[in-house]
Amino acid sequence: MYQESRIRTVRNEFEKDKRELQDQIQVLKGKDELITYTNKDLKFSIEYPKQWSIEKISSNVIQFFSPSTDPGFFAVQVEDNTSKISVEEWVEKNTDFSLKCGQEIFVADGLKGIRFFGNNMGVPYAEVYFGTQDKIYRIDSASYFGPLFENILYSFKVVE
Repeated sequence: MYQESRIRTVRNEFEKDKRELQDQIQVLKGKDELITYTNKDLKFSIEYPKQWSIEKISSNVIQFFSPSTDPGFFAVQVEDNTSKISVEEWVEKNTDFSLKCGQEIFVADGLKGIRFFGNNMGVPYAEVYFGTQDKIYRIDSASYFGPLFENILYSFKVVE
């Protein structure tokens, strides 16, 4: 009962913040501060702040870092969807729901995804999963939120 109440509270707070940030997202889209990163091997592109750095963590994980002392970062992880299942089925089979406080449907560039948000040992985080017949894409950020992260998420595209 307490956990359901807490989930509703977190979800309501998130929705309020999301509504307040929508106008700010539109303002950011008008600024020339983002550039596009494209990875043809992993079949995706995403925008990120031009002053940030990129590091290839492994063959399927790319991480983007803020140059400031603020712990801003996000990562894109790509997995093969060998079972050719929907993103919902893949997430259900491959993620730990015990750490997630809420979820919602998320759409970027016409691609349906699932966004989770939560708090792990005091650290807020967000994860968004997108899926195609061939790949599952996970974009996550631990502690970096706000209109810039929303703008980054909405820029995600699958490329051939």
